[in-house]
Amino acid sequence: MNAATLLARPRPDGNTARILDWVEVDLHRIDHDTERIDLTELAIGGCTPCCACTDSAEAPGCVVADDAQAVFRKLIAADGIVHATPLYMWGVGAQLKALLDRSLCLVRDYGSPDHRSFVEGRRTALVLTSADPKRRTPRRSRRCSRGSPSS
Repeated sequence: MNAATLLARPRPDGNTARILDWVEVDLHRIDHDTERIDLTELAIGGCTPCCACTDSAEAPGCVVADDAQAVFRKLIAADGIVHATPLYMWGVGAQLKALLDRSLCLVRDYGSPDHRSFVEGRRTALVLTSADPKRRTPRRSRRCSRGSPSS
């Protein structure tokens, strides 16, 4: 299996990068190849909701000329996709958010019987990180999901 790992991080050696390292080591241990795509190092702009990307039935047709098209080609070629991002204000990091917004180009005929996706059938995973501001160490974000960030 070939997995594309998407890293959305503000700090190169932060918690998200460290935990994604662990995930990639485990994937290699079970004979999967990985390709890390560091979204922070790429130029990916926001979606311009023109919907021109849906004009092509055979390929993602996003008209915004930046690094997103290369990322989409890698996602289409991958057997699995791992999204890794810190949790900010109950949402994903800006680097991943821009790419997710642009992902409309990966879907055709949404909501119709002919609906299809260029990444349909891919195994996917989401790695979310958060940190204790006093300790700067990785911890599970589960604690925040129980209702109060301080509980």
